[in-house]
Amino acid sequence: MKIWIAIIAAISVLVAAVGENPWNVFKILIESAFGSAENISYTLFYATPLLLTGISVTLALKCGLFNIGAEGQVYLGAIGAASVAGLAHRYFHEGAAPSTVFFFWIIGFLASFLACAAWGAIAGFLKAYRNTHEVIVTIMLNFIAYAAANWVVLNPLKNLDTQSAETVWLPDAFQIQKIWQHLGPFFIVAIAISLSCLFFVKKTWGGFKLRAVGENP
Repeated sequence: MKIWIAIIAAISVLVAAVGENPWNVFKILIESAFGSAENISYTLFYATPLLLTGISVTLALKCGLFNIGAEGQVYLGAIGAASVAGLAHRYFHEGAAPSTVFFFWIIGFLASFLACAAWGAIAGFLKAYRNTHEVIVTIMLNFIAYAAANWVVLNPLKNLDTQSAETVWLPDAFQIQKIWQHLGPFFIVAIAISLSCLFFVKKTWGGFKLRAVGENP
């Protein structure tokens, strides 16, 4: 509780220092995040990838590694998924059979997973075989990931129907339906994965070994 009070006090001082009313700023922040059902659904929608990314950082941290490159790994995962979406956009403008849709969902998931894992494996390899500190490597890889994502968005997957920096749209048939307002079902999946990881770390033999490695000097 004392930490939160200190954080709020520090933010208030900074906001007041630039000439704004801290109360108004906090009011806008709270209303924007929780002021309506639509706002809450948006908040949970944006929280879903952050929650999953946080799990990846937490598991590495329990093992004594600081995975500062999680953001870059998410960018690479997004490139993998967007590439599959680009294929769907190119070949299935007017719908597709349910089996095709399911196939693309699986391929999209695997492409995202493998791209993200491969990007993280670079830091893992350098740590294991060259004793290169993972913080430095992953920070540097983040900037490369940002540049790669920009190139993909502005070149091979560019949406030519708009001047905005965005990829082609995923056809409606391939989009997973929302369960509430703007919130998709993967928020529930993210919560389930979070609880599963907590159980793994705290209650299983594998989790004990993970923590033992992390706490070993």
